[in-house]
Amino acid sequence: MPRPSTEISRRGLLTVAAAGAVTATVVQASPAFAETPSPPLPVATPAPAATTPATMAALEANALALKPPVFLLETAVPSQFSTSDGSPMAIVSGVHHAGSASLRWDYRPRSVLQVTAPLLLAPPAGGNGADIGAEVNTLAFWVYQAKASPGKLRIEAGRGSTTDLWCEMNLNFTGWRTAWIRYQDMNGKPRAGMDTLRFVAPSVAGAWHLDYLIVNQPLRSNFPTPDRQVPFVDPEVHTGANQHWLDLLWLSKQDAKHLPTPAPTAAELSDLATVASSYTAAVVQKVTVSAASVAAMAAAVDALGVPAAGSSGGGGSAILGHQDAIWPDAIASDYARLSPETPLPAYTNQMLATASAYASTTDPTLQGTLGELYVRMLQHLWDQGWTDGSCQGTIHHLGYQASPFYSSVWLMRELLASRGLLDEAKAALAWLVGMGRTRLDTSDVNLFYNGVFDILNTTVAGMLASALLSDSDAEKVARVKLVQQWLNNAIACSPGTQGGFKPDLATFHHMGHYPAYARDGFAGGSPALAVLAGTGFAISQAAHERWNQALLAMRFYANQSNWPLSLANRHPTGTDSLKIAPYQTMTSAGSPDGKFALDPVMGAAFLRLLPAKPNSAQKSLATALAAAGVTAEPDPTGCQVMNHAALVSHRRENWLVSVRGHNRYLWSTEVYPGNNEYGRYITYGQVQVMSGGTPVSNAGSGFVQPGWDWNRFPGTTAIQLPFEKLITNISPTGEEMLLTDQRLGGGGTIGGRNGAFLMSLHENAEYDGSFYARKSVFMFDDRVVFLGSGIVNNDRTHRTQTTLFQCSLADTSVPTQDSRVGAIAQLPYSSAEKVHAPVWLVDPQNVGYFVPGGQQLQVTRAVQTAPDQGASTTGTLPYAIAVLDHGSRPRNAGYEYAMVVGSTADSMTAFTTAMGRKSTAPYTVLQHDDTAHVVHDLATGITAHAVFEASKRINGGIVTAVDTPSVVLVQPVGAELAVSVTDPDLRFYNGKDKSSPLQSPFGVPWKASPSQGSRITLELAGRWKSGVRAVTASCGRSTTRITVNCANGLPTELRLTKA
Repeated sequence: MPRPSTEISRRGLLTVAAAGAVTATVVQASPAFAETPSPPLPVATPAPAATTPATMAALEANALALKPPVFLLETAVPSQFSTSDGSPMAIVSGVHHAGSASLRWDYRPRSVLQVTAPLLLAPPAGGNGADIGAEVNTLAFWVYQAKASPGKLRIEAGRGSTTDLWCEMNLNFTGWRTAWIRYQDMNGKPRAGMDTLRFVAPSVAGAWHLDYLIVNQPLRSNFPTPDRQVPFVDPEVHTGANQHWLDLLWLSKQDAKHLPTPAPTAAELSDLATVASSYTAAVVQKVTVSAASVAAMAAAVDALGVPAAGSSGGGGSAILGHQDAIWPDAIASDYARLSPETPLPAYTNQMLATASAYASTTDPTLQGTLGELYVRMLQHLWDQGWTDGSCQGTIHHLGYQASPFYSSVWLMRELLASRGLLDEAKAALAWLVGMGRTRLDTSDVNLFYNGVFDILNTTVAGMLASALLSDSDAEKVARVKLVQQWLNNAIACSPGTQGGFKPDLATFHHMGHYPAYARDGFAGGSPALAVLAGTGFAISQAAHERWNQALLAMRFYANQSNWPLSLANRHPTGTDSLKIAPYQTMTSAGSPDGKFALDPVMGAAFLRLLPAKPNSAQKSLATALAAAGVTAEPDPTGCQVMNHAALVSHRRENWLVSVRGHNRYLWSTEVYPGNNEYGRYITYGQVQVMSGGTPVSNAGSGFVQPGWDWNRFPGTTAIQLPFEKLITNISPTGEEMLLTDQRLGGGGTIGGRNGAFLMSLHENAEYDGSFYARKSVFMFDDRVVFLGSGIVNNDRTHRTQTTLFQCSLADTSVPTQDSRVGAIAQLPYSSAEKVHAPVWLVDPQNVGYFVPGGQQLQVTRAVQTAPDQGASTTGTLPYAIAVLDHGSRPRNAGYEYAMVVGSTADSMTAFTTAMGRKSTAPYTVLQHDDTAHVVHDLATGITAHAVFEASKRINGGIVTAVDTPSVVLVQPVGAELAVSVTDPDLRFYNGKDKSSPLQSPFGVPWKASPSQGSRITLELAGRWKSGVRAVTASCGRSTTRITVNCANGLPTELRLTKA
């Protein structure tokens, strides 16, 4: 069902439609509104509802009626406008940003243009003091100059002739600029009743055009961006989580610092030529060019509103990125309809298409036409303010919109040089990609790793283009080396929850493991790595290996290309997938050690991931790999732990069992308005089996939405809520990424084959802080054992349940198998009872379940109606479900069951029979309490321990005591004992975090802290010794104390022999 209405304002929230994965990142809060006066500032109120305007003139009237008013400056000089000395003002056509006209002001030295209107400044609204803070009062306007002025425009705000606030805007530009100025960033002190704006001209006469003046609009505090026109705006930008986008002014200053440019060697010059040639091949979109295709391209350029060649400037279609974020809600949709703009992504894509066509033909006539088209587009882009020194009010997520422009400049460099335009293009490119970031090192990890996957995805290729466009060969070499250094640092492991790569190959963005952003970072960054490969500018072998290993880890936790729901974060649609492109590119980049021109490991992964209908480039690479003797890898097998993601992935044959939790360092899920609105339980110990479909996919494995019951992710223990209660309490900041206070959520493996997971669940107090549980999952080949204990909460109204499975029924004739009644194909069907003897089930995905007696088991098949993940619509679909019911207000409830992948009724009958005898039982539970869950597996001989509390008495196995919560697995291997010890506690801080339960992960004080590591001591029955220096073994009469070092959530494995 759709989200219920709410009084929380969504003004200023912005979804960034880029690469599917990307929305506006949250950032540190700005300071509270400067010295909020008393009495409180009046709150802006909407104007009475107006009729839908049919013309810009009608919309202008509606805008003027708003409180505070908005001036579109379309038909007449507003009555609220006046000048101090009679300097002329007029509405003129031809020069415009909004609509088709603007206000021209021919000012004399120190002339004053005054606007009389209530500013209605209000205290900041919203925010939780941790991430993006409040919506703040913001002044916005567009200004155009045909000629730059050496002076400054003074902007004053006050009460009548009294000035309360003031600032200055630099006028050293031509073309359009927009300024978004937070009133709190001005000099002075705001007062109640402010009703006047004044624009004070510089000391020399001149003229400029004013358009779309918004005297005050509440805006997300981190959107306004400093640039060379308004450098004082948002002084917190340098420490915010959007710094990598918004801090272009500071980055330009870093780029201007002296750069040594020693004379290049012959080898460097040769490598430079190789890199330049490879870069061209990587970015050009080779096309067939004809007179007809060029004519179509010319029509496409015209359709984008690009002025004709020789136009004087100031006109044409407005090119907007996220500048519409400040449009008042009351007029935004009408303005977009009546004055349609050109989206920046569409514009820059056309620029690259034009440049690629130019590079794809040698016909002088066709090239001439294409060159003129490109120059027209470039000059209009600059005229619109997308150029050196300008941030357009806000410039967040620029790379997702402008990256095609970066490559196009490289392809058109010779033509631009011949027209005298290359220097300006190079300056614009260096500014927009933030070339100054190549001067940063990792001494400030918050600064360097902030948004690193965004930059890898969208910007690093542009950084390389900027370096290659340097003035001299010596500077080119120096700057390409800077890009090389930046890449090496970016791929090095980052500390804490900062963005980038982790020691266990997790890939962080938004302060957590985020496959969607990493996927796009790999796709965008791999071509740059390949361009540099095989030259002296190549990234280091260690960086190359880490990049490839992270890609291989991704193909392990995805199946075949879909990743599990628990890794979808705010996009639990079931369709999110890895991309084959980086595997293809990194195959062609050669092996990290340089021994193979085609990387055989990446090539084998690429061949397995090939789509049913590969494109010509994929076919060509597959042929080359075959000639090199490389074949497709088999489906991955083994057990992979990734404790920086609270994730264990267990694979055999073509199936994947994915187990995920969360803890006090790793947020439970990410929610945005319209994204993952019901995802509260998605990491409450979800255990998803992906085994169905050709190729294997989420949909083929039983997940389809809408219709999915978001209370019932398999493996989770959750309070069953109506959807109107389950829906997130979305914060006014527009995001939710909740942390718990519990340390434990992660796992361990032994021999890379089998493993275990544990989680101490405590629901955030934002919802139900009385809800606790301790959960474990043990993975042995095709057998998975689930234990739960200590389940408690105070909810008397809703039942708490642990879900065994929820499977969509694409074919309702496929039955659920139940040992009590046989095959169940009817719909609807419902059974709920306390089972006194063991029961086995087989779900419609051929996964078997063994449920010991003494538990309340519910099995249903029903058509259910449920909302989609974004709370925008509902769906009705049939599902098969089984749950263990713990009742309402459970007190120390628990559960036990086992899962067998790839089961039949016969195999589950045999499994259940074997469980009836201790000597043949496939698994045995040795301990099941709040201290530890311990399971022994018969076939592998593994005894696995999920230790929740330090204990001097562990039951039933070789391990008799453990002094630290951990995951311990032991397995006899001939005369030796294999031991694996993992501390899943990442230990980014000690003690308690006293922050609010709503504290955003972006605002925690420990986000850049390295993992502190631990020393864990086990007591083992018998006398054992270790040949590993780092392991301390001390034998007693009949026991041995083993102390091992653990760090970064990685398993520590060792072999012991009898002492």
